Amino acid sequence: MQSEHLSFFALLQRVKGRSTKAKMVYLYICFAEQAGQEVVGQETMAADLELSADSVNRGLKELREHGLIAWKNRGLTLPNTYRVVHPGDAGQSSEGAPQS
Repeated sequence: MQSEHLSFFALLQRVKGRSTKAKMVYLYICFAEQAGQEVVGQETMAADLELSADSVNRGLKELREHGLIAWKNRGLTLPNTYRVVHPGDAGQSSEGAPQS
């Protein structure tokens, strides 16, 4: 599902109270979805956001714990894919632990 087009400020409201790294990761995933791009791998996110892979991992875990994102584990040799969970989405569960 492609991310609905919301303003930057509306997106920030969804992650109010989350850590700065979680906000950065969330906005990255949102804007990538809005551009029609699949978000793949922590290493790519870390490089693009100029964060450590560990910071991205912690941000992903925080977002998943609060039901804001989901990811699909594609196996040991492929990076996970990430998506935003929108209110009312069916199948809001996420699989696996974040991996690059």
